[in-house]
Amino acid sequence: MAVALGRRLLPSAAAAVGGRNYSCWTSTTSLALWHTRILLPLPDTQRGTAAPYVYTRSFASKPKKRMSSVKLTPDERDVHVKPLLEGGWKMVDGRDAVEKKFQFKDFNQAWSWMNRVALASEKMDHHPEWFNVYNRVEVTWSTHDCGGLSLKDIKMAKFCDDTSKIY
Repeated sequence: MAVALGRRLLPSAAAAVGGRNYSCWTSTTSLALWHTRILLPLPDTQRGTAAPYVYTRSFASKPKKRMSSVKLTPDERDVHVKPLLEGGWKMVDGRDAVEKKFQFKDFNQAWSWMNRVALASEKMDHHPEWFNVYNRVEVTWSTHDCGGLSLKDIKMAKFCDDTSKIY
């Protein structure tokens, strides 16, 4: 059994009864498709004739909703950035970004937290700049599309604070 991922075949536990199961993942920035084809072995009399595809099904995910990448206004900064600065975040010198240093008990906790943040940031299509050494993680948030801080950065900074309390 194998799963076709792009052009490479990878071993898989997925299998059809008496046949082979091949799956293919296709992704664009706004739509992801999952195709599954189940191939059943042909009787000896039919070998070399038609392709043995018996079943094909495609699943499409909904297009990702993107938050606007609009730079925060001075009024929005007072409302959103000020609480972050009071919570330990700092403005980055020379650019419109916020950063914070997190410290965890050990590397496993730091890495687990980074995984949580990575999954949330992937969902939002907004990724951090970060640096990790053992139990320390430094995170910087800024939106490159608008050239500074946006609501995406505020939301992810709050997410970082909230999830770090779990560890």
